[in-house]
Parts: sequence; C-alpha cells; structure tokens
Amino acid sequence: MYQTAEPTESIYLSWLGAILGTVLVGLSGLVPMLIIPLEAGQNLRSEQGSRSLRLLLSFAVGGLLGDVFLHLFPESYGALRTSGKNTHTGHLVMGLWILGGILTFLVLEKIFEFTDENESENNNKGDEKKK
Repeated sequence: MYQTAEPTESIYLSWLGAILGTVLVGLSGLVPMLIIPLEAGQNLRSEQGSRSLRLLLSFAVGGLLGDVFLHLFPESYGALRTSGKNTHTGHLVMGLWILGGILTFLVLEKIFEFTDENESENNNKGDEKKK
C-alpha cells in the first residue's frame, strides 16, 4: 500500500534537507542588513531609531530562545533517556546545567555592559597611541 523510499534516497533527502535548513537559518542573519540601510547609523541614535533597533533585537533574541526551547531541550532530554540516566537526579542535573548556562550569560552580559559604559566615558585620545 505504501511505497517506501530506498535507504540511499532517504539519506540523500535527509542531507539535502539539513543543508538547506542550515543555509536558510544562516542567511536569516542577513535580513537585518536588508531592513536597516547602512546610512541609518545616525538615525539609530535617535529615540525612534533606538526603539526600532530594540524591536529588531528582541526578535533576534526570541528566535534564539525559540531555537533552544523547541530544538535543543527535547533533544537533550531524549539523549538523557537513551543514556540510561532517565531518573529524577538526571533531570535535576540537566535542569541545573541549563539554569547555570542562562545565569552565566546574564552575568557576562552585565559585565560587558559595565565595561562598555566605562570605555565610552574615557575620551582620552592619547591612550590609543600607547597600545
């Protein structure tokens, strides 16, 4: 009743789908370059430009979080199940690693935000020649 593809044909289709998906996701990072013109640097410093930039950044962060929650979490829990460590402790350790990763990125973001503020206040042009 059902016709199945030959194993070699399904492998090629899997590889083709994976490569096409990777290319599409990689090229999606170039979409903001099409939306924001290169001459918009001064406009992004205004209040309206800042709002639109924040909106675009929120879409980027939402896309990355969607990727994590919809693809990586189920895969990691599936790997936990097949490893034989499908216990409460295994799930707890996996959840703690995930929470630790989120908190690490939060701390790194705050550190870089603090260092960016300090560098922008330093207007001494003589320091560039010393480096």
